[in-house]
Amino acid sequence: MKPLLRSLLCLVMAASATLTTNDRAFSQSSQGVALAQEHCAMCHAIGKADTSPHRSAPPFRQLGSYDLDKLQEALEGGTILPSHPDMPLFKLDRRTAREIVNYIRSLQQ
Repeated sequence: MKPLLRSLLCLVMAASATLTTNDRAFSQSSQGVALAQEHCAMCHAIGKADTSPHRSAPPFRQLGSYDLDKLQEALEGGTILPSHPDMPLFKLDRRTAREIVNYIRSLQQ
């Protein structure tokens, strides 16, 4: 391996090793927020204190009573049952479903 490439690789590895668990959690949470905003916020309250735009859509912070692993599977499989008439049927890729469910988990009290 060329010395410059080796040095660059070591620098990248050192920089990634300095990320704390909180940094990683914040990054994942940020991704989850963005994905929830894109896919869910038209009906669901996705924050800690907001109100759902759609009266029948439960706020994300109140979804802790649901089996969130099954919710993730349903989002990935396109088998989620609409809880209100305006809820679209859609299928998310694994990463998107995981990020949204992880964000939902982070909101639970």
